[in-house]
Amino acid sequence: MMRQILTLILLLTNQIAFSQCKDIYGAKCDCPTEQDSLVIYNNAIVVVEFYDKNSSYTLVNSTELVTTDERKEIFDKLEDARRMFFVLRRTLKVISENPKYKDITYKNYYNNVDDNRFYQRELENQIVNSDAPFPIYDNRIAPVILNVYENKDSSSIYFGDLVQIPLYVPVVVKPYTLLTEDELILRNKILHIVPNIQKFDSAKRYFVKRDTIIQKKPYTDPIVIYCYNEFGSGAVIGFMYDRYFRKLNESEWNKYAVPKYARDILNDESKLKNLLKKKFGGYFLGFID
Repeated sequence: MMRQILTLILLLTNQIAFSQCKDIYGAKCDCPTEQDSLVIYNNAIVVVEFYDKNSSYTLVNSTELVTTDERKEIFDKLEDARRMFFVLRRTLKVISENPKYKDITYKNYYNNVDDNRFYQRELENQIVNSDAPFPIYDNRIAPVILNVYENKDSSSIYFGDLVQIPLYVPVVVKPYTLLTEDELILRNKILHIVPNIQKFDSAKRYFVKRDTIIQKKPYTDPIVIYCYNEFGSGAVIGFMYDRYFRKLNESEWNKYAVPKYARDILNDESKLKNLLKKKFGGYFLGFID
């Protein structure tokens, strides 16, 4: 009986040990669950698509967040922006020159979920587009891109809106066990991680031990990009050079045995762009001719 109790204690101790993670500040915390990652993943797609498909907004700058300090600084800036929300509204007589603009409340700008997660609009909080989806942040999962969008549409209520927003790359925050082999490779390259040991596990898909983070450096080899049909069959559709995509041209289709479903995507730039946005979010900047 005593042996059974000791075994149970050891099992519980191991579970507790393995359930401990550190947040962006280095403090111990509960590890994010697969559902936590899925919430961030789905939210990242919606946020990126809103600004990408909104003709009033133009991407004017995009910065990759590489180091731990850069990613930690983003959460510091988000906290500073929350303080500035009230300061701006005390000191500025006019938030927007457009008389139709209706300012938002603090609750619509920031909403705390728990010790790790919160919703927050953006870093710039003078003019705020309340029609935009509410981004969610998790201090155990760091954004890797900082995008700046500007509303240049003089007919828009939000004309002049400057949106400085930290973004999650969907393929980076996608639940680990749901990653395909190709997505795992993409994830590691975007995060500048070199896996020391990699093996296939049929139950957990691809599992990586002891990842090593390296400093950002230019890649000489492009990332091969695949698309998949409803049956899980993959086909090469092009290559990612840093953050720009070069699709296979028609003369390369036979060489790479491109099937019809993949050719249809290559012939439809809208579908292709949507696919890349779902994989890369703000990490994808455009096409190479």
